[in-house]
Amino acid sequence: MESRVAPTRRPYPASTLVMMGLAVVSGLSLLDWSGSGVAKPVWMFALPILCGIAGSLLALRKGAFSWATASAVLGLSLLPILIICTTLIAGP
Repeated sequence: MESRVAPTRRPYPASTLVMMGLAVVSGLSLLDWSGSGVAKPVWMFALPILCGIAGSLLALRKGAFSWATASAVLGLSLLPILIICTTLIAGP
């Protein structure tokens, strides 16, 4: 007779989603929405990367490896994506 055991669900990484959201918000804050041309501080360019890595570490602590990978990829790829989109939209 087979024993049917319900699969265990991994904990939902809400803290990782919050950090991913912060990475997106901090990345979007780097864009020059008003067109003033004022340079952003250099430390602001590290915020999306740091938020993505922090979210990845929080997901790793809970054992959610796919969420950890997604958060790290988002944090590390957000700046190049924004640079490419800005160049395509605004021109060189």
